[in-house]
Amino acid sequence: MLTNCFQAVHAQNLTSVAFPAIGTGQLGFPHRLVAEIMFDELRQFSSRNPETSLKDVRFVVYQKDHKSIQAFEEVLSASEPDWQEAELQPARALARPKRGATGGTPSRSISEDPGELIHIGAIDIDIVHGDLTQEHTDAIVNSSDNLFSLHGATSLAIVAAGGQSIVAECKRLGTIGPNGIAVTSAGHLPCSHIMHIDVRRSDLVAVIDSVLVEADSLGIESIAFPALGTGVMGLSPSEMAHTMLDAIERFTEQNPESSLKLVKIVIFKQSMMQSFRKSAYEKARGKKGWLHGISAFFERVKGAFFGDNTTAEESSVTRQHITFNIFGKSHSDITASMKAMQQLCDDECKEVIIDSEKDQASIAKLTSTEINQIRALEESLAVKIIIMNNQREVYIRIQGMPADTAQASLQIVNIFRQMEQDDKDKTLASVYAKQVQWRYAKGQSFNDYPKDINGLLEGAYQSKKHHVEWKENTNVKYRVTFTTMKETTDGNHTGVDVKREDIGGTLELPSHWSPMGGDEHVKLVPLQPSSQEYKDVESSFLSTAQQSVNAVKKIERVQNPSLYRQYTLRKEELAKRSKHPSTIERSLWHGTSANAITSINNGGFNRSYCGKNATVFGQGVYFAVGSSYSAHNQYARPDAKRYEAYLPKARVLTWRIHLGQLRISSPTTNPATSGFPYDSVVDNVSTPGIFVIFLDNQAYPEYLITFS
Repeated sequence: MLTNCFQAVHAQNLTSVAFPAIGTGQLGFPHRLVAEIMFDELRQFSSRNPETSLKDVRFVVYQKDHKSIQAFEEVLSASEPDWQEAELQPARALARPKRGATGGTPSRSISEDPGELIHIGAIDIDIVHGDLTQEHTDAIVNSSDNLFSLHGATSLAIVAAGGQSIVAECKRLGTIGPNGIAVTSAGHLPCSHIMHIDVRRSDLVAVIDSVLVEADSLGIESIAFPALGTGVMGLSPSEMAHTMLDAIERFTEQNPESSLKLVKIVIFKQSMMQSFRKSAYEKARGKKGWLHGISAFFERVKGAFFGDNTTAEESSVTRQHITFNIFGKSHSDITASMKAMQQLCDDECKEVIIDSEKDQASIAKLTSTEINQIRALEESLAVKIIIMNNQREVYIRIQGMPADTAQASLQIVNIFRQMEQDDKDKTLASVYAKQVQWRYAKGQSFNDYPKDINGLLEGAYQSKKHHVEWKENTNVKYRVTFTTMKETTDGNHTGVDVKREDIGGTLELPSHWSPMGGDEHVKLVPLQPSSQEYKDVESSFLSTAQQSVNAVKKIERVQNPSLYRQYTLRKEELAKRSKHPSTIERSLWHGTSANAITSINNGGFNRSYCGKNATVFGQGVYFAVGSSYSAHNQYARPDAKRYEAYLPKARVLTWRIHLGQLRISSPTTNPATSGFPYDSVVDNVSTPGIFVIFLDNQAYPEYLITFS
């Protein structure tokens, strides 16, 4: 019968076939005899048909038929070396061994790594093997009961690592609340919060959903769960995987704008990992949009081994498993082949992390539009992209083949640069709109250009350009030539007249500034040590520097007309509302790392950098009254090559102050100013030493001091 089956498969040019353990059930055939016959028939067929299309033969044994499993394993172990199965170690966690048929086959399978992130809504789900107490997420979840007994394995591990302060806080709370959750601090653990839940409740999906809702209310962006319910509730890893994903799905549907970005499921027992991951990914594959870029990525891995003959359209077809069947005359041949494949996979896979200080600022400002643009790269370039943006970590990780990761990295950085340029253009357009209005002739009158085009025209005019071009939605290209003051299009070379009208003052640049060329957007002017300007800045620096400074190496004046005009316009707005305009501005110091100086000189003090040195008084930009505070190497981190540090001296619009609070993103409303918010927050209202601002145009980097 087996011979006939093999011949039929061969005759139809099929490549794979699977058999059960034939006859070991109701027919009562001896288990070992069946195994010997099946392997013997396969051996004979293989020797008679060396060029057969049949490449994959699987003997599938029911998982509870222990006698058959043992028999097949014994027969396989006693077989000749060329029948024995080679062990395959994972290649950089991108491909992992997966057993073929139960009991083994003369091949090994490489399938996708279950560690790929699942995306549900805006939340990434990461399933990892590890220790929950070592997670650096904003919060971790502890499975307990309504009395805070803390006797479970997870609770004991948390207390052992986090300290007795956790126990004391639980005792003060007494019991877990009616929603099944209680939140405590984390003691010595690397996270910030512990969310204790009563896992004895019948509806675990509802409890998990409540945890996520509570986390969202606290502004938490990342949270780590243990394998809930697999202990006292007796759930299988498979059941728990489905329960967790169901709860997360329900939460994302009801809370699409949640602060949560990452949910980690931390499995402590290695023996539980395979079942949990397998079930999670089986469920994810049945949900549209939950898995991003996996199929395309592994098609590219397959192409690295065998060459890529598919078209772009074909490579987008969903395929979750790739199987390599390897046959050899000896165990050593198979092992050598597997090692070669491993090495090729290692060589063809690369990880790129985008986490420079400048890029972190852009990541923190990503909107759904930019996130969708980045996510689209997963499919178009066959890479995996992880966006991490929380209080502890800000980065983008790209995984894939070298050429793909390099291209994805370049495109993401281009997205960042476009974001920066768009922000500058919008801000500058607002500034210009209050100073100048450009108009074009239409009939007997002149019409105003829209705000963005007005800003484009004025920016080019200020830069002394010959002309400027732009396209509108109709795809018509417009051109304004400043020497003729004419607007032309591709279809109208005669053009129409344009004119520029001052409507609110010119915001003149400081008279003591050095001349700048038409193409210079920023100029650093070294001050002469003999000049009064140098002496004044040096004196203000050294008078409060204390022991933080050895020597002043250089003082430069920062000339950035665009930033200066934005700052001056904001200053004028505040001055109009103040009875004492001289009180709205202070000269303060800002400590930052050497590699952030260029960004500050070009783009100003970006509040997205908050959290680098402090967030205790709010998520804004920090300035100090005394230079000693900002010049400390904790803040003004020296250049690694020259061992020099840099300290900007800034003009800052602080005006009405209020006491700062942890992690606030903007000041509260000032009841004395008809709804206007406070202009800055401080560490001490009576004698402030630290000021925090929340608007980018509220500070100007006037001088840059280089010191050692």
